[in-house]
Amino acid sequence: MSARLSAFFVWAVLAASLVFWATQLLVKPLHVAARPVVAAPPPPASLDRLFGAAPVAVAAPASSRFVLLGVVAPRAAVDRGREGLAVIAVDGQARTVRLGGVVDGDLRLVAVEPRAARIGHAGVAEMTLQLPDPTPVAAAPPVVPQGMPPGMPVVPAPAPAAPLATPQVISPPPQQPQPNGMPPG
Repeated sequence: MSARLSAFFVWAVLAASLVFWATQLLVKPLHVAARPVVAAPPPPASLDRLFGAAPVAVAAPASSRFVLLGVVAPRAAVDRGREGLAVIAVDGQARTVRLGGVVDGDLRLVAVEPRAARIGHAGVAEMTLQLPDPTPVAAAPPVVPQGMPPGMPVVPAPAPAAPLATPQVISPPPQQPQPNGMPPG
């Protein structure tokens, strides 16, 4: 019985050794970066939060919150101080605001110009929003022919087609009789 038990332990050690070396040879090694990257230390913790103070929200810059989408401004410079509308996106939400109207919180629309709008507090402009420059038109508008009533749609004339070529009939060459009297083919 001791011979069987010792043979069992020898075979068990041999099997464990084979498994160990097989896993060592077949497993892919981990790749390490050529230069180690050092992480920045975390910012120091505030003791205010530890003692129960509410976290203070950091406000986004005002210029990034407001986007001018369009303006309706009078042509005459004298009327610009009394009339006008602006379409302003505040945090992604579009609003139509009359001159003197509330844009956001206590900010009001102070002035409207042909390509800009000014917003501020108590009539004092603090920020100017500009419309982007218009893109040039690729092609000129179509020319309306004389005698056409106004308001009718103008459809451009189709390009002239190339003249059709006259088809040529190609006939097969005449067949020559063969010397033995048999038809060709």
